[in-house]
Amino acid sequence: MGKNTTIKEIQLTHDLTNGAFTYTSTGFEGLDNYTLKMIKIKSTNPLLETLTITSVEKTTTFNTILYTKTYKSGTSIVVTSDVDFIFKEGSKCKIDITNGSTVGNIYVTIYFDSI
Repeated sequence: MGKNTTIKEIQLTHDLTNGAFTYTSTGFEGLDNYTLKMIKIKSTNPLLETLTITSVEKTTTFNTILYTKTYKSGTSIVVTSDVDFIFKEGSKCKIDITNGSTVGNIYVTIYFDSI
């Protein structure tokens, strides 16, 4: 098996003062499988929010929560996993960050790899 290749790097900015952050991948046509490699989050203020990563399957009526964590502080967060978050062709990756306490901008970079 070859080395993973980054197929998509997505950079987004969001002001949590205006509401929660949400991103849903559009899928990657022609690929049987892809993984969520890493998420980097930088915040202008300490991040006191919950991050949730969900697999949105096209063939079922429910979604699977893959990861959830509430952060109590920090302005720079990197999320990786010992286990690959694998998405099959047609499924989507949804990332949500609440806006309960944090005001100001967050800068989110998401890395997807082919497998």
